[in-house]
Amino acid sequence: MTIIYDLPDLWDARARATVELAAQVVGTALMPYTVLGARESFEAVMGEMYVRFTSDLTTHALALWGGIRFQNSEVITLPLVVHEMGHLFSVRAKNKPTKQLWLDRNKLDTRAGSFYPGYHPPSLPKYNIVEQFCNAWEVWVMELYAQDANGMTPAGRALRDWMDSHMPAWVATAMEATR
Repeated sequence: MTIIYDLPDLWDARARATVELAAQVVGTALMPYTVLGARESFEAVMGEMYVRFTSDLTTHALALWGGIRFQNSEVITLPLVVHEMGHLFSVRAKNKPTKQLWLDRNKLDTRAGSFYPGYHPPSLPKYNIVEQFCNAWEVWVMELYAQDANGMTPAGRALRDWMDSHMPAWVATAMEATR
C-alpha cells in the first residue's frame, strides 16, 4: 500500500499494523468496483496517503490534504482509521458521495442504519453530512449493516443498497483523480 509514515520512528508496530489492516479492509471493499486485488484497489482509488501524529489535535484524528493526522498512537483503532479513510475517499471522488447523501438525506437514516453508530456518533457535535457519509462508509466497508440480531434493519439495508448503487461511479471518479 502506498502509505507514507511521517516520522517513521514514532510509529510502533501496533499502530502501523492497524493502519495497514484498515487499508487492506478498504481495498477489499473496493475490489468489486476496480476488478483488482485488495492492495491494488486501495492504491488505485486512494492513491498515496500520508499518516502523521499531531499531538495538539482536539479530536482523535483528522483527515486533511491527502493524509490522516492522529493525536497519538494510543487512539489508532481500525474503525477510526477506516472512518478517516472515508473522508479521503470522498475528497478523491470529488465530494460526490457527500453531495449525493445531501440530495438523498430525507430517504436515508444514518443514525438508525446500524447498531454501531460509526466512529463519529450522532450525539457528538458537528454530526454533519460529511460525518454522516464517513459513518455510512465505515459501516459499509466493515460490513456491519448486517450484524444486528434481526439480520439487517430497514435503515441499514437502505444505506447498504445506497452505497452499493453509487459506489461504481464514485470509485471511477476517485480512480481518475489518482492517475
